[in-house]
Amino acid sequence: MRVVVGIEGRLEIRDIPELGAPTGSQILVETVACGICGSDVHLMDHTEAYLGCARDSGSTAMIFDPARGVMLGHCFVFRVLAAGPDAVGFAPGDLGAGLGTVTGADGHTSVVGFSDTYPGGYAERMLLSTPGLVARLPDGMDPLHAVFVEPLIVGEMSVRTAAIPDGAPAVVLGTGQVGLGIVAALRRHGRGPVVAAEPTELRRAAALAAGADIVVDVHTRSWLDGLAESGATLPPTVFDTTGIAGMLARLFTEVPRHSHIVEVSGQYDPDPIRTGLAVKKNLRLTFSASADPAALRTVLAALAAREVDVEPWITRRVTLDEVPAAFDDLRAPDKTIGIVVEPGKGR
Repeated sequence: MRVVVGIEGRLEIRDIPELGAPTGSQILVETVACGICGSDVHLMDHTEAYLGCARDSGSTAMIFDPARGVMLGHCFVFRVLAAGPDAVGFAPGDLGAGLGTVTGADGHTSVVGFSDTYPGGYAERMLLSTPGLVARLPDGMDPLHAVFVEPLIVGEMSVRTAAIPDGAPAVVLGTGQVGLGIVAALRRHGRGPVVAAEPTELRRAAALAAGADIVVDVHTRSWLDGLAESGATLPPTVFDTTGIAGMLARLFTEVPRHSHIVEVSGQYDPDPIRTGLAVKKNLRLTFSASADPAALRTVLAALAAREVDVEPWITRRVTLDEVPAAFDDLRAPDKTIGIVVEPGKGR
């Protein structure tokens, strides 16, 4: 079967042996679709720095051998082909989505999409372990919309973690998929006013549609102008999704006193900050990258109810052969929000 492998900063389409029958609590699935995440592009551009962070985190679930290459794709939708004897929650024919892991016979667990052993969502088929952080799609839901489950979970968890007081403003820097997920979660939780700052016209329009009250073109205005326009008087919570080196240090200077900064993107390379400045301004800094079953249920229900319309987020649908070019497009995202890979098409 065919799979996309990232190796030495480039992408290859490889043919690998078919996966065996699922054992234990595993399920064998075919990939219906997989969204290309900006974090995949970042990983390919900074592989060694990523691996250094993964090793230093103390977890082995997202470490791979760069000489073998990584089988990418973690924002996937799948259809179950077969279930192991101890599989939980799935039967053949079920559609599902989520953040997948797989545990092998040696007991080692890998996060699907960050492994050199198990195929990810840019492959025709995958093995997943159950129960895990995967769930069946609600009846009637468009399967392609579920490729945005991961950024919506990130948004849900970030807003929960932020614990924004009533009436306090929220600022979202960058409205790619994760930023849009945060805007949607802020609306779901009744937080705001919401100010979104974004350089591209396409993504600014998407932020307005997702529920932002004020959208700022960072080429012409500062997000601080949008904050002033909101009329809010309480200190803001500022979500950084930009992935720009030096942004945290810049925010320490820019934000008002008593602000809360929630870092959602982060840097794999060292990114110096002035802690003394943060102390003098009484700032709070939170890092958010978690997920849980409750968040998965929340975002699946929101997608099924069309609470957030993600159809406009699908800029293009591509085959496995078109994935390398799609990565290049996401490096210049002025005309792109989400690119969806459909591994079963194009052959």
